[in-house]
Amino acid sequence: MERSAEDSDHTLDSRCSGVLVIDDEKSVAEVLSIMAEENGYDVARADDYDSGLKAAAEAPDRLVVCDFNLGQYKGTDLLRKAKEKNPDLRAVILSGKAKDPDVKQELEQAVEEGVIFEFGAKPICMKDYLSMLDRYVEPA
Repeated sequence: MERSAEDSDHTLDSRCSGVLVIDDEKSVAEVLSIMAEENGYDVARADDYDSGLKAAAEAPDRLVVCDFNLGQYKGTDLLRKAKEKNPDLRAVILSGKAKDPDVKQELEQAVEEGVIFEFGAKPICMKDYLSMLDRYVEPA
């Protein structure tokens, strides 16, 4: 992962009970969901901004794994909006552009603001993804 909880002041009192994957690339959402399910995590999925926003706002005890680019929207905007209805929302962002200086700066700011716990680059290897889930989610 590019930036982890250890790098921020953000702490997690208890682990989440499941995962919500939000990615508008259905194949990516499917792979992330299957990887989590096959390793014992309870998983829900949303394939676009609107369904992702609704699910995140109503997912009080799920770690949201969100794509940074959701069509014309940004994952950081979705998460900020969802946190208005669900202030305890816990989230991470994955991005194919995490190494781009502007994107990285925006993601680092989201960590500092407490919008996300950490962010990472896509594609993400299974080991890193499962390690991230293990930090925040209790297996089912």
